[in-house]
Amino acid sequence: MKTYLQTNNLSKRFARMRVALLSIIIVCFSISFVFAGDIVKESPSSQKSMQLLSSFEGGKLYSAGIFSVLELSGTYRQMGRQYGHLMSVKLRRCTMKLPTSMQKTG
Repeated sequence: MKTYLQTNNLSKRFARMRVALLSIIIVCFSISFVFAGDIVKESPSSQKSMQLLSSFEGGKLYSAGIFSVLELSGTYRQMGRQYGHLMSVKLRRCTMKLPTSMQKTG
């Protein structure tokens, strides 16, 4: 009988924890949806401090100080093509900086 009561208490405790966790998740999603509208309205192209470097098939590459910012659109395939074309020079530079020993071992 004692083990049944302990199991029942644990079940109630886990049920309360699930409800509390679900409540926290709902609150977090609600807050994120409130601020999502403001974030979506401000695309990189509307930012004044970023400079357009290049564009390709609807994708755009901006410079924001030392950071590169990409604005991609379309299907996954189209976005992959845009990313590859816009970042190709920087990716080549990055791989050239790797030590030769790391390039050989992969």
